[in-house]
Amino acid sequence: AQPSPAPAQHSQHTSTPAQPSTPAQHSQHTSTAPAHQHTSPAPEIRALMIDLGTGYFKAGYAGYPKPSVSICSTLGRPVQRSAKTGDNRKENYVGEEQRGQLALRMVNPLRRGVVVDWEGTEAVLDYIFSKKLRLHPEEHAVMVADPPLGPITNREKTAEMFFETFSTPALHIASQSVLSIYAYGRTTGLVVESGHGSSFLVPIYEGYIMPHITSTTDYGGADLTRYLTRLMNENGHKLTACDFQVVEDIKQKCCYTAADFEVEMRCEGKEGVVSYELPDGKLINIGKERIKCSEALFNPSLMGSKEMGLHTMAINAINKCDSTILEDMFKNILLCGGSTMFSGFPVRFQKEVRKLAQDMAPHVHAIPERKYSVWYGGSILACLKSFQQLWVRKKDYDERGPMVIYRKCF
Repeated sequence: AQPSPAPAQHSQHTSTPAQPSTPAQHSQHTSTAPAHQHTSPAPEIRALMIDLGTGYFKAGYAGYPKPSVSICSTLGRPVQRSAKTGDNRKENYVGEEQRGQLALRMVNPLRRGVVVDWEGTEAVLDYIFSKKLRLHPEEHAVMVADPPLGPITNREKTAEMFFETFSTPALHIASQSVLSIYAYGRTTGLVVESGHGSSFLVPIYEGYIMPHITSTTDYGGADLTRYLTRLMNENGHKLTACDFQVVEDIKQKCCYTAADFEVEMRCEGKEGVVSYELPDGKLINIGKERIKCSEALFNPSLMGSKEMGLHTMAINAINKCDSTILEDMFKNILLCGGSTMFSGFPVRFQKEVRKLAQDMAPHVHAIPERKYSVWYGGSILACLKSFQQLWVRKKDYDERGPMVIYRKCF
């Protein structure tokens, strides 16, 4: 059986979506002292939690409420290398290493949440271990998150990478959606996860995913950023793909979700217009783009997607569940991921799902830490006494090979 994440899993109700449900036993965590110290793995194998996200890799010691490292997943590779000129540049430049480097080709080792470039992934992890966390990976057990519906062979490649490249002494690979639900102190509910590369609707019952009714979309935070770029250019700004990080910052600082999109779109004048200072010091005004951006999560056709809105997909997923668990699912709609962090998004999501399933009184929950829900859930799980038997040890990997992970990673 899956270990129960917390006694607070039975506290399933919040007064309003704006007042999120937070597991009581985790609400007092601070960055000054790790939680669950008494239940951590053996002292010589202190556990790390790693979330390999399309937008950011998040890493840190298990037992804390937030990762200590969150670094952009995109790395730089020299466009052209020449042995004749004694070119001694590295193969991969990660994070701050990219500063001052000319002619780099930017590469993301993940696509829609799935690792597609293992060399690049190793480079980012090596940078995190050596430059950010300043530790030796061979001295730490590692909990790593795995996307829903991802290629099952990727789990074997992940095990190979950590055990052979980094000599990790113990490893566990867990579904990111299961970790997200643990962050809420629950084991049953619908995880609505919208990250940088994609979005997922994952029904979970007693800690187990129901893959036959799990669904994924082709849009996420990166698509919203590209859509915002297009909106701003339509209003006279001149932004290109090279300005992605600038527009990403505008999205995070200036955009929000309208309680009633049609009403706010009809408002005239300069009400709601804000100024943003570009890196070159130029000030630009941002108006209706502020609400149009996140509206695409409810109406994806705005950014060219043929998918349904997240709220519609959420209700469709719940309606496919067995009638005996429908009530639990409707009461536990859990928002996760960075693309749910828009101000006003939880309230609007609650409003939209209630329109579609008024008789079932659906309830949306949104903990403040939901941007890091995957990491937080893994941080909790890796420290539970009941979990310790589920570590896959390196000696078992050396004896049986990558397939050994399926004995303990579900």
